[in-house]
Amino acid sequence: MSPPGGSVLSVSSRALVEACERLGLDTEAMLGSVEIRRRTLEDPDARIDAGKVRALWARAYELSGDPVLSLHAAEACPFGAYKVIDFMASNAATVGEAFRCGSRYFGLVNTAIRLPIDESGDPVTFDVVDEEGPHGVSRPYAEYCLATFLLHVRAGTGVGFPVRSVSFVHPGPRARAEHEWIFGCPEHFDTGH
Repeated sequence: MSPPGGSVLSVSSRALVEACERLGLDTEAMLGSVEIRRRTLEDPDARIDAGKVRALWARAYELSGDPVLSLHAAEACPFGAYKVIDFMASNAATVGEAFRCGSRYFGLVNTAIRLPIDESGDPVTFDVVDEEGPHGVSRPYAEYCLATFLLHVRAGTGVGFPVRSVSFVHPGPRARAEHEWIFGCPEHFDTGH
C-alpha cells in the first residue's frame, strides 16, 4: 500500500545522489537530513515516500547550487535503471509505442505523478502531472522526467526523434545550454501548461 501522497521508486533519487556525489557534496549528510537510508536508495526495487523524495530534491538543489541538477541526474541515470519501462521501450515497434508504454506504466515508478499523452492533435503532447496534491510537480522533477524519458526512449528505440518544443509552468533557470543540449528544441518557461 502506498503512503498518502504517493511513493517513488528509488531510481530517480539514486541518480540525483550520484550527480551530487560528482559535485563533491556530502551525500550521507544530505540523505540523513531527509531521513532516507543509503541501503534504501541502493535497492533498485525500493519505494520512497514522495514527500521524502521532494525534500531530497529540494535539499540537493540547496546544497549543490547547480540550477540544472535535474538534467545532470537524468544524464546519470543509465538505460535499464527503470527495468520494466526501459525493457518495454527497447521492445516497442515505434517511438510512439515506447512513450505510450512508459505513460501507461509510470505508476510503477511514481504513484503521485501521471504522464498523460494527448495524440488528438499535431503535435502530440507528453505531460507531467501531479494529481496527489496542491504542491504540483517541481521544475526539477518535471525536467528530470522529461529528460529521462527522451534519453531512454531514444536509447531503447535507437531513433533520434525530434522534439518540437518543451514548456514548463515554472520560471526558467538563468543558464539554458543544458536544456538546449538535451531537448534540442525551443524551451518555454512560465507557461500556462
